[in-house]
Amino acid sequence: MFEEDTAGDIQRLSSSAHWVLRIETPEGPFTLLTLAATPPLFDGPEDRNGRRNRDEVLFWAHYLNGRLGPVPEGPLAVVGNFNLDPDRGDGLRAAAAEVLAHPRLQDPLSARPTARFRSVGDMRISYVLPSVDLTVTGADVMSPEEQTGRHRLLWVNMSLDEGRSEEQAQVPAPAPQPAGSAETLAEAR
Repeated sequence: MFEEDTAGDIQRLSSSAHWVLRIETPEGPFTLLTLAATPPLFDGPEDRNGRRNRDEVLFWAHYLNGRLGPVPEGPLAVVGNFNLDPDRGDGLRAAAAEVLAHPRLQDPLSARPTARFRSVGDMRISYVLPSVDLTVTGADVMSPEEQTGRHRLLWVNMSLDEGRSEEQAQVPAPAPQPAGSAETLAEAR
Protein backbone atom coordinates (compact mmCIF):
# COMPACT_ATOMS: atom_id res chain seq x y z
CA MET A 1 0.00 0.00 0.00
CA PHE A 2 1.00 3.55 -0.46
CA GLU A 3 2.13 5.54 2.57
CA GLU A 4 -1.03 7.68 2.55
CA ASP A 5 -3.31 4.63 2.21
CA THR A 6 -4.95 4.00 5.60
CA ALA A 7 -7.20 1.10 4.49
CA GLY A 8 -4.68 -1.35 5.93
CA ASP A 9 -5.40 0.03 9.39
CA ILE A 10 -9.01 -1.12 9.19
CA GLN A 11 -9.07 -3.89 6.58
CA ARG A 12 -9.71 -7.39 7.89
CA LEU A 13 -7.30 -10.14 6.88
CA SER A 14 -9.75 -12.56 5.27
CA SER A 15 -11.05 -11.59 1.85
CA SER A 16 -13.57 -14.45 2.16
CA ALA A 17 -13.01 -16.37 5.37
CA HIS A 18 -10.70 -18.36 7.59
CA TRP A 19 -12.61 -20.99 9.56
CA VAL A 20 -11.64 -23.36 12.36
CA LEU A 21 -14.22 -26.14 12.38
CA ARG A 22 -13.98 -28.80 15.06
CA ILE A 23 -15.76 -31.99 14.01
CA GLU A 24 -16.65 -34.79 16.38
CA THR A 25 -16.31 -38.21 14.76
CA PRO A 26 -16.78 -41.72 16.19
CA GLU A 27 -12.96 -42.04 16.10
CA GLY A 28 -12.40 -38.74 17.92
CA PRO A 29 -12.24 -35.01 17.21
CA PHE A 30 -10.87 -33.61 13.97
CA THR A 31 -10.31 -29.96 13.02
CA LEU A 32 -10.67 -28.36 9.59
CA LEU A 33 -8.74 -25.15 8.95
CA THR A 34 -10.26 -23.59 5.83
CA LEU A 35 -9.62 -20.56 3.66
CA ALA A 36 -10.38 -18.97 0.32
CA ALA A 37 -7.61 -16.44 -0.34
CA THR A 38 -7.92 -13.49 -2.68
CA PRO A 39 -6.17 -13.88 -6.06
CA PRO A 40 -2.75 -12.18 -6.02
CA LEU A 41 -3.67 -10.21 -9.16
CA PHE A 42 -5.80 -7.32 -10.32
CA ASP A 43 -4.04 -4.56 -8.42
CA GLY A 44 -1.37 -1.96 -9.11
CA PRO A 45 2.32 -1.46 -8.38
CA GLU A 46 1.64 -1.49 -4.64
CA ASP A 47 0.84 -5.27 -4.97
CA ARG A 48 -1.96 -4.98 -2.45
CA ASN A 49 -3.72 -8.19 -3.56
CA GLY A 50 -0.43 -10.06 -3.80
CA ARG A 51 0.52 -9.10 -0.26
CA ARG A 52 -2.98 -9.82 1.05
CA ASN A 53 -2.95 -13.25 -0.59
CA ARG A 54 0.43 -13.97 1.05
CA ASP A 55 -0.90 -12.96 4.46
CA GLU A 56 -4.08 -15.03 4.06
CA VAL A 57 -2.07 -18.13 3.13
CA LEU A 58 0.54 -17.62 5.89
CA PHE A 59 -2.20 -17.21 8.50
CA TRP A 60 -2.41 -21.01 8.89
CA ALA A 61 1.37 -21.40 9.26
CA HIS A 62 1.29 -18.81 12.05
CA TYR A 63 -1.72 -20.52 13.63
CA LEU A 64 -0.02 -23.94 13.57
CA ASN A 65 3.14 -22.45 15.07
CA GLY A 66 1.25 -20.93 18.01
CA ARG A 67 1.88 -17.31 16.99
CA LEU A 68 -1.86 -16.55 17.23
CA GLY A 69 -2.67 -18.38 20.46
CA PRO A 70 -2.24 -21.92 21.72
CA VAL A 71 -0.93 -24.49 19.25
CA PRO A 72 -3.94 -26.48 18.00
CA GLU A 73 -4.02 -30.05 19.27
CA GLY A 74 -5.12 -33.24 17.59
CA PRO A 75 -5.58 -34.21 13.98
CA LEU A 76 -6.43 -31.46 11.51
CA ALA A 77 -6.31 -30.53 7.86
CA VAL A 78 -5.72 -27.23 6.08
CA VAL A 79 -8.22 -27.15 3.21
CA GLY A 80 -8.92 -24.46 0.69
CA ASN A 81 -8.10 -22.29 -2.26
CA PHE A 82 -4.77 -20.52 -1.73
CA ASN A 83 -5.06 -18.99 -5.23
CA LEU A 84 -1.28 -19.38 -5.19
CA ASP A 85 1.01 -21.90 -6.87
CA PRO A 86 4.27 -22.52 -4.99
CA ASP A 87 6.33 -22.74 -8.19
CA ARG A 88 4.85 -20.53 -10.89
CA GLY A 89 2.52 -17.68 -11.69
CA ASP A 90 1.96 -14.34 -10.07
CA GLY A 91 1.97 -13.91 -6.34
CA LEU A 92 4.39 -14.23 -3.45
CA ARG A 93 4.92 -17.95 -3.94
CA ALA A 94 7.10 -18.44 -0.87
CA ALA A 95 3.93 -18.28 1.25
CA ALA A 96 2.49 -21.43 -0.36
CA ALA A 97 5.89 -23.13 -0.16
CA GLU A 98 6.11 -22.32 3.57
CA VAL A 99 2.72 -23.88 4.35
CA LEU A 100 3.53 -26.93 2.19
CA ALA A 101 6.82 -27.41 4.07
CA HIS A 102 5.24 -27.11 7.52
CA PRO A 103 6.46 -30.08 9.63
CA ARG A 104 2.98 -30.70 10.98
CA LEU A 105 1.39 -31.15 7.54
CA GLN A 106 1.63 -33.73 4.77
CA ASP A 107 0.93 -33.19 1.09
CA PRO A 108 -0.73 -36.22 -0.50
CA LEU A 109 -1.27 -34.44 -3.82
CA SER A 110 2.24 -33.00 -4.17
CA ALA A 111 2.80 -31.04 -7.37
CA ARG A 112 -0.56 -32.07 -8.90
CA PRO A 113 -2.25 -29.21 -10.80
CA THR A 114 -5.66 -28.23 -9.42
CA ALA A 115 -6.73 -25.63 -11.98
CA ARG A 116 -6.21 -24.78 -15.63
CA PHE A 117 -6.13 -21.22 -16.88
CA ARG A 118 -6.16 -20.38 -20.59
CA SER A 119 -3.41 -17.80 -20.22
CA VAL A 120 -0.94 -19.78 -18.07
CA GLY A 121 -2.01 -23.44 -18.22
CA ASP A 122 -2.06 -25.85 -15.29
CA MET A 123 -1.39 -24.51 -11.80
CA ARG A 124 -1.69 -25.78 -8.28
CA ILE A 125 -3.81 -23.37 -6.27
CA SER A 126 -6.16 -25.54 -4.17
CA TYR A 127 -4.99 -27.78 -1.34
CA VAL A 128 -5.97 -30.50 1.14
CA LEU A 129 -3.12 -30.81 3.66
CA PRO A 130 -3.79 -33.32 6.47
CA SER A 131 -1.69 -33.29 9.62
CA VAL A 132 0.99 -35.98 9.78
CA ASP A 133 -0.90 -37.80 12.56
CA LEU A 134 -3.60 -38.75 10.02
CA THR A 135 -3.27 -41.73 7.70
CA VAL A 136 -4.02 -40.90 4.08
CA THR A 137 -5.72 -43.85 2.39
CA GLY A 138 -6.40 -42.22 -0.99
CA ALA A 139 -6.22 -38.89 -2.80
CA ASP A 140 -6.86 -37.54 -6.27
CA VAL A 141 -7.46 -34.46 -8.36
CA MET A 142 -10.36 -35.02 -10.72
CA SER A 143 -9.86 -34.02 -14.33
CA PRO A 144 -12.22 -31.26 -15.40
CA GLU A 145 -14.74 -32.02 -18.08
CA GLU A 146 -15.17 -29.53 -20.87
CA GLN A 147 -16.92 -26.31 -19.82
CA THR A 148 -16.99 -27.07 -16.09
CA GLY A 149 -14.73 -24.23 -15.02
CA ARG A 150 -11.07 -23.87 -14.29
CA HIS A 151 -10.94 -25.37 -10.78
CA ARG A 152 -10.72 -29.12 -10.26
CA LEU A 153 -12.28 -31.16 -7.49
CA LEU A 154 -9.80 -32.54 -4.94
CA TRP A 155 -10.45 -35.35 -2.50
CA VAL A 156 -8.40 -36.98 0.23
CA ASN A 157 -9.50 -39.97 2.28
CA MET A 158 -7.93 -39.98 5.72
CA SER A 159 -8.34 -41.98 8.89
CA LEU A 160 -7.77 -41.14 12.51
CA ASP A 161 -5.29 -43.51 14.15
CA GLU A 162 -5.79 -43.59 17.90
CA GLY A 163 -2.59 -43.24 19.84
CA ARG A 164 -0.52 -42.22 16.81
CA SER A 165 1.56 -39.17 17.65
CA GLU A 166 2.94 -36.71 15.14
CA GLU A 167 6.44 -37.96 16.00
CA GLN A 168 5.43 -41.52 15.08
CA ALA A 169 3.60 -40.54 11.93
CA GLN A 170 5.23 -41.02 8.57
CA VAL A 171 4.25 -38.94 5.57
CA PRO A 172 2.93 -41.47 3.05
CA ALA A 173 3.81 -41.56 -0.61
CA PRO A 174 1.03 -40.36 -2.91
CA ALA A 175 -1.76 -42.91 -2.95
CA PRO A 176 -2.33 -45.10 -6.00
CA GLN A 177 -5.15 -44.07 -8.29
CA PRO A 178 -8.40 -45.63 -7.03
CA ALA A 179 -10.57 -47.61 -9.43
CA GLY A 180 -12.98 -45.27 -11.14
CA SER A 181 -10.78 -42.16 -10.92
CA ALA A 182 -10.68 -39.88 -13.92
CA GLU A 183 -7.18 -41.09 -14.95
CA THR A 184 -8.18 -44.75 -14.61
CA LEU A 185 -11.31 -44.17 -16.69
CA ALA A 186 -9.37 -42.27 -19.34
CA GLU A 187 -6.80 -45.07 -19.60
CA ALA A 188 -9.56 -47.65 -20.01
CA ARG A 189 -10.96 -45.87 -23.11
